[in-house]
Amino acid sequence: MSIREEYWGVPYQIIDGRQTYFDIYEEKWQTELKVNDNVGNALRLKIRERLPDDPPSQYWGWLETDSDYYEMIQPVRLFFDMCFTYGVKAEEDKGRGRAVNLHVELWPE
Repeated sequence: MSIREEYWGVPYQIIDGRQTYFDIYEEKWQTELKVNDNVGNALRLKIRERLPDDPPSQYWGWLETDSDYYEMIQPVRLFFDMCFTYGVKAEEDKGRGRAVNLHVELWPE
């Protein structure tokens, strides 16, 4: 199964010399709906699982079992972990999905 790579996010701040993005969703309207200030500011992003040769990444997302897109994408592991009441490992152990370290970049034009 092919995993979706196109998402939308809002530029937030530069951390460790890299632009970070928040409010990352599958559709542009979802990102813009999150906060009124996002309207017109959503950027198209390319997101995929981080490979061993990629630079380190703080982005994490959830890939639900049998799903073709990442959910709960966060630019900081702590923020991602907060999405799970009983912890990520508990959900992984139940076979519901897995945490994925993600590579995030602007969509190539």
